[in-house]
Amino acid sequence: MKKKLVIHQDVYISVLLLALSAYLWYLTTKMMPDAARFPRLALGVFVILMVWTLISGIRKSIAATNDPEHKDVRLLKWEQNKMPFALFGITVLYAIGLNYLGFFIATAVFIPVVMLFFRCHNWKLIIGVTVGTLVFVYLMFVVFLKAALP
Repeated sequence: MKKKLVIHQDVYISVLLLALSAYLWYLTTKMMPDAARFPRLALGVFVILMVWTLISGIRKSIAATNDPEHKDVRLLKWEQNKMPFALFGITVLYAIGLNYLGFFIATAVFIPVVMLFFRCHNWKLIIGVTVGTLVFVYLMFVVFLKAALP
């Protein structure tokens, strides 16, 4: 009887993130060498952690394939992962909104949406966090650092 191949979700995620890391590394080649130093250092640490996660996921996959009753098998199932996928989708929409609406408008929409997504229905808190964040970012980056935000 053939054993059913089980692939742990850590394998899928680490392969996807390693591919993303390779693309981000490629983007650092277009930067000035001094400016690229920290992103490459951060990507190097990230790649080491993802390789570690990949090896761990492969071990878990082998264990789950050899023992169908293995308890630590987490597969990518919609019911278990719909909330992270939904939050990822919201974040992608925010990133797209940054280009079209600018930082302050996109962030003024993003923060309340995320807070409502996490079931925070206290409007005073939502408005306070949104306004507080926008005022802090405006003062810190626009006024003090004189940095242009998108």
